[in-house]
Amino acid sequence: MHQMTLILVGAVSCLSAALAQTGGIQGTVTSIAPNPVGDSPVIATAVAGARITYRRVPIYGPARAGSMPQLAPGEVLFDTSVVADANGKHTVSGLPAGNYVVCAAAAGQPLLDPCRWGLSPFVRVQIGSISNLNIQLERGVYLAVRVNDPQRLLPTSAETLFDTPRLIVGVVFGNGAFLAAPQISADMGGRNYEVAVPTGAPLYLWLFSRHVALADAQGKAFPLAGAAVPFNAAPGAGQSFTINVSGSLP
Repeated sequence: MHQMTLILVGAVSCLSAALAQTGGIQGTVTSIAPNPVGDSPVIATAVAGARITYRRVPIYGPARAGSMPQLAPGEVLFDTSVVADANGKHTVSGLPAGNYVVCAAAAGQPLLDPCRWGLSPFVRVQIGSISNLNIQLERGVYLAVRVNDPQRLLPTSAETLFDTPRLIVGVVFGNGAFLAAPQISADMGGRNYEVAVPTGAPLYLWLFSRHVALADAQGKAFPLAGAAVPFNAAPGAGQSFTINVSGSLP
């Protein structure tokens, strides 16, 4: 009995010591959109069910593209995620001390993840304390791209990271940054792509393939080196394009 008590006390002491070496983050996720009436420039609404991801930045800084991060002696990578409650509130504990990049997204809503479209929210976690971080997600609109493939030259299954992409669809913005538009569905007549984009900003629909020739809805062929189609999405209205696969490339 005494031995069991000592084991339990020892386990609690180890857990307490571990918790004492960590901290946490809490806050609220809201969406912001222009207010069509009134004096307030934006409307803020709590985002229920938003997924928030916390990723610790290595002491030596983030990794360069295509390389592994350089870690300090004894340092380990750490990331985790939680889902906001019905009021948009998020809380996470047990985080090792350090600087964290925080990303947020909401399925089924055209809200812009700041880690993809802007400056990533940044917060410092200290041992034994809870840091506050409120995240505002800009409301955009959906860019929908329909790719008609009457000759069935593209596979109907969604391509993965391990496949050689037969067709690349995405958005170019800023100083040449690229964001891929995920394929959301496919049928016997073609594919559908969708991604949330900001409004009121100059954007380009980017299309490229080494396997098939592409044309716009009027039949005008796109360059084989890739096509950048300019557009500017309007608030409250989705942006759509129809692309046709016109044949195979040699």
